[in-house]
Amino acid sequence: SEVAAEVARALDAVLSEDDKQRLESMPTSDLDAYNEYVLGRQEAARRTANSVAKALTHFEKAIEIDPDYALAYVGVADSYALRSEYGGVRMEDTFAARREAIDRALGLDPLLGEAFAARGLLQLHQRDRAAAEESFLKAIDLSPNYATAYHWYANLLIADEVLLADQERRERALLMLRKALSLDPAAPILTSNLAAHLRMFGRTEEAQAALLDGLKRNPGFPGFYANMASLLRLQGRVGEATAWHDEAVRLNSSNVGNRGYQCNLQVELGDPVAAQACLDDLRRDFPQLPESSFASVQSTIYAVSGEPQMAVEYMERLDKEEPNRGTKFALASAYFQNAEWSRARPIFEEIVPHYFSDDEVTVSQQEIPFAISAAATMREADGWSQRAHYLAGKALETMRSMHRTRGVGYQNADVHAYAIRGEYSQMIAALRQAIDDGWRLGWWSHRGRDYQVALRERPLQPEQQSEWDALIAELEADIAKQRQWYADHKDDPLF
Repeated sequence: SEVAAEVARALDAVLSEDDKQRLESMPTSDLDAYNEYVLGRQEAARRTANSVAKALTHFEKAIEIDPDYALAYVGVADSYALRSEYGGVRMEDTFAARREAIDRALGLDPLLGEAFAARGLLQLHQRDRAAAEESFLKAIDLSPNYATAYHWYANLLIADEVLLADQERRERALLMLRKALSLDPAAPILTSNLAAHLRMFGRTEEAQAALLDGLKRNPGFPGFYANMASLLRLQGRVGEATAWHDEAVRLNSSNVGNRGYQCNLQVELGDPVAAQACLDDLRRDFPQLPESSFASVQSTIYAVSGEPQMAVEYMERLDKEEPNRGTKFALASAYFQNAEWSRARPIFEEIVPHYFSDDEVTVSQQEIPFAISAAATMREADGWSQRAHYLAGKALETMRSMHRTRGVGYQNADVHAYAIRGEYSQMIAALRQAIDDGWRLGWWSHRGRDYQVALRERPLQPEQQSEWDALIAELEADIAKQRQWYADHKDDPLF
């Protein structure tokens, strides 16, 4: 504070009353409380369930020593927030404790930028993006050297669906993360998140370089392994991705998201038995989570196992127990995969009614799956071929501005779109190109019952059927090869 005041005098700077108040404020006068706070921040930076729990204990100890230590209350709020991501706690169950800690911090120091950053994260988790952005910008204004404010603001930007199609906002998100890294270059979470942002924007090589650099400096940080797995999976290297992700789970088995992703990778490897065992373990370890947390993986397991009717029955039960937009879409998808198009159609119409009108529409990148599902159901359910043809075409227009496997890629959506339009030569060519491009996500979808029924009702020519069957066999052989690679090498050193 004294040095800052001297600098201001030397520069003849005019300090506002707020500036003076901030310069004169002292976070705590107790060295023991300060030490507990620092230890809490060190533990929180490790981003594991155990370290976050330790961080919370340190922050609470700091408050016990100095009840007026505002930054320690921010630490408590941040620890509860991290528990929802890394400690297997339901996010909604953290809101009350976080709000109380943040209010206490701001009551003690109304100009505490760190507290506004914590409030912004809470508002983001509560899906109030406008309020969150205001809080993050306030945090940056009050505490311009606080790396976490830039970090979480970048996360808000990437959570914004508009960002994916807005180059200016993409660059803004990267700018925020790079600023955070310049302020705290040793924080592994910042390097990990930078890599995740670069991957999301399709800058694969940069993302991989960032992860490898982070791994050299912090080989025990789980986020690097999970992010590398995501990169490899997008490249169709599912066996290698699974091995990398296993290490992320080993380093922090309480990260629910990573555990679920691990089960999903077993599905992508064509091993529904292993995937089901993985999911059963997840349910056992996290009994507090609602069944909807596991619905996506469970319904996919049924689909890959050739049991779409099981997926229908499962989703019907879940839709009664936890009715929401997500479960409704999953139920409609289950009907779709079971070729029950007349039952899927009204649900899709409820979710995306504009697609079921005669109005002109634009299909955004995020809505491609909805448009494809709507088009297929309306064609198969009641023969509304003209509108289905139009919707699939609009989806294809959007895909032409995207990359198949980089960033928010369209993967194999063009294969589905051409099938809806009855353009089988293009459908086969698209699948050939997808395989060559390294696409493997959802490879099993083209052998599903909905495809079998649709192609049987609108048959391929014999030579087309032969070519199609050969491509499906090629895919299955490649997945089987990767599954064997994983079995043989899953315990090998990763690097």
